[in-house]
Amino acid sequence: MWSLRHVSIVWREYWINNLRAWDHAQSWLANLLLWILSVRRSLLVCLWKAVVSLGYWNLPEETAKSITPDGWFKSGDAGYVDAEGYVYIHDRVKDMIVSGGENVYPAEVENVLMGHPAIADVAVIGVPHEKWGETAKAVVVKKPGAEVTEQEIIDYARERLARFKCPTTVDWADVLPRNPSGKILKKDLRAPFWEGRSRNVN
Repeated sequence: MWSLRHVSIVWREYWINNLRAWDHAQSWLANLLLWILSVRRSLLVCLWKAVVSLGYWNLPEETAKSITPDGWFKSGDAGYVDAEGYVYIHDRVKDMIVSGGENVYPAEVENVLMGHPAIADVAVIGVPHEKWGETAKAVVVKKPGAEVTEQEIIDYARERLARFKCPTTVDWADVLPRNPSGKILKKDLRAPFWEGRSRNVN
C-alpha cells in the first residue's frame, strides 16, 4: 500500500548535485532532477531518464508512452515537492478518483480504513456515479470472525476524512487480487463497474 513518504537524503543530494552540474552546462535554472507536470490539480512526478533507464526492452510503444521526446520518464506517481526540496508521493495517478471535480487518493482512504478493527485488507476504487462522475468504493476483506456493516465502515471513514474522500459503498471479498509482487490489481476490481462505459478520467 502506498503512503506519504520522503525520498531519501542520499537520492535527494544525488539529484540536486546532478542538476547543478546540468544547470551550469546548459545555462538554465531548475530545482531538482524532476519535472512536475500539472495533472488535474495534482502533480505527476517525472524523472530525467539519466537516473532511470532508456526505455522498455523491445517495447517501443510502451517506451513512447512513458518517456517524453526530450527525455523525461513519467513515473505515474502523483506527488509534490516541498520548500526544502523533498518529494512526497500521494498515490498512483491512474488510481486517483475524480469525484465532483475533487481528487481522491485511494491510498489515503485505505490507510484510514485499515485502522478499523474488523478490516484485514481493503482496496478503494473509483466507480461510476451519475452526479459526481465517479465515487469511491471500498472493497473489504474482513478479519476472521469479524462482524461489520457497510454503514459502519462508511461512518468510520466520515469521522476521519473529508466527506468527498469517503467511500459511498462497500463490497466484500474473501481476498483481493494481487500480482506476483503483491500489488493489488485495481484495474481488475474496477473492470466490472466500467464495463460498457468509457472511463473519461485517469
